[in-house]
Amino acid sequence: MRKVIGLTQSIITRVGEDVLLPCHLFPEMNAQNMEVGWIRSQFSDIVYMYRDGKDQEEEQMVKFKGRTVFIKDAITNGNVALKIRNIRVSDGGQYQCYFEKNQVFQRAVLEIQVQEQFTGSAVTESAEHIPIKLNEDTMLFCQLYPKINAEDMGVNWFQFHIPDTVYAYQDGEAQDGEQAMEHRGRTELMKDTVAEKSANLRIQGVRLPGNRQYWCHFQEDNGYGETKAEVIITVTKTRMSAAGLRLCVVLFICFMITKEYNLKKEKEDNENQPTYQIEYFERETSDFDQNRVIRESLDTEMESLYANRKSLTKERKSLAKERQSLDAERESLAKERQSLIKERESLIKERESLDTERRSLIKEAESLAKKRQCFTSKDEVVGKENELQVELQKEIERRKALYQEDWRKAHLYADWRKEQFQSVNVTMDPDTAHPELILSDQGRCVIRGECPQNICDNTKRFDSLPCVLGLEKITSGRHYWELKVGNRADWDLGVCRDDVRKKGVVTLSPENGFWGLRLYNDEYWALTSPPTFLSLRQSPHKIGIFLDYDAGDVSFYNMTDVSHIYNFTPGSFHGALCPFIRLWSCDQIPVSICPEP
Repeated sequence: MRKVIGLTQSIITRVGEDVLLPCHLFPEMNAQNMEVGWIRSQFSDIVYMYRDGKDQEEEQMVKFKGRTVFIKDAITNGNVALKIRNIRVSDGGQYQCYFEKNQVFQRAVLEIQVQEQFTGSAVTESAEHIPIKLNEDTMLFCQLYPKINAEDMGVNWFQFHIPDTVYAYQDGEAQDGEQAMEHRGRTELMKDTVAEKSANLRIQGVRLPGNRQYWCHFQEDNGYGETKAEVIITVTKTRMSAAGLRLCVVLFICFMITKEYNLKKEKEDNENQPTYQIEYFERETSDFDQNRVIRESLDTEMESLYANRKSLTKERKSLAKERQSLDAERESLAKERQSLIKERESLIKERESLDTERRSLIKEAESLAKKRQCFTSKDEVVGKENELQVELQKEIERRKALYQEDWRKAHLYADWRKEQFQSVNVTMDPDTAHPELILSDQGRCVIRGECPQNICDNTKRFDSLPCVLGLEKITSGRHYWELKVGNRADWDLGVCRDDVRKKGVVTLSPENGFWGLRLYNDEYWALTSPPTFLSLRQSPHKIGIFLDYDAGDVSFYNMTDVSHIYNFTPGSFHGALCPFIRLWSCDQIPVSICPEP
């Protein structure tokens, strides 16, 4: 039979310190798939719970949230511990550590004793004993010294040796969720005294007689303080009437007669003393057995309550998942309904368009029938045909003229775009240039040498791709620039993000932040994924690059014959963009930036 072992001695600590509550299974057993937890006097008072391999914070008592750390380094051996931070006076008392698997429940009891400790501001009380009457209201007084404003502090009242909270005040509001049920609706903090460095608490209708100790607790970011006030409830004295006095005399006489009779009876029963002792022992044993049965019954009931709570938790999670599924299905049906409505509207518009076209054809047929009736003779028909041929020839000539005009505009489209875009005076950034690339002094021409230059490396410099970036960073607007490539046999050029990867081999594509063209082995390519082959009417000696950042568009033009080469599908850009150039071979023909027009 396995059992849970904890500390046999009480843990003595002070307010504000941390406490470790260890317990383990004996003999050792892996507890990773078990439910492990620490509770107070009832199963609903959960200090900490570990289940399904993770913390169950939603089950935890509010006053312990953020103050517990589960130590499970040796959980495979059944050895665990719970650290409670920033101990409070209300944390004193018994705790139960338990392990549960398949509704088999084992536990051990540990105890924490909290000693008083004061740091920061001291807390004072007005009196040690407050005598009051049953069912009357009372006021508990508590004050900070030296006097400081307590509006931004946490204020708590606790009952000594009882973990439940009498009253909690935090962030200018009462924390009803932390308050014990028996005190709800019966306590009131005198808020007008909080600004006056006090925390006076009014308790309505004190119920139970006897001595009751209460703790006042202030807490702020850099300290805390506590004090206690004891309440003694007394019964109101009343004057005794004459009838009451006579009754007391009669009762006293009866008491004396009964006492004398009992003394005489005791002398007569001295001989039966052993029997009495045996009966007393048997009665004690019977009481012990009865207590054991009650304790076992309570344990069984506690395990049953725990099983019911676990079942209800699972059912609640199942209902939550089912509700999420129904919400998702409802949302899907709503989207489908909207789609069907749009499709219906589209079909209605299409039908209306077809009706309009049908009516137009009917009118045209009627018109042709009327015209046919007009041509009553052959001469009239021939004359009409000649007129139609003349009109047709005129229409052909007009359309030819429009075609030529449109073609001329197409050739001038790049020049027209220049009027809509802002010219950029590009300069190459030497800190990004590959060691084999040689830049001119003004940073406007670049060629590739046969050997790397002896230059300092940095995080911005390309170490594998023979690339160089422009100094200009573009984050908005429309911009263009021109690059002269001449008769060079290979190059890559375009725009890229300023933060592209510069170390190691990188594929030039939009996915990696590059939008550009390539000439390699007499073939032109757009650097898409995969690359797109381009068929050009004339080899470009000058390339125009047009960047519309806000529209997400990059276009390339052959400025030799003013023809469009390629433009990337409009998308969206993120971060700064800049020009880039890549040289494949050591061809001594440079790539240069054309001067600003």
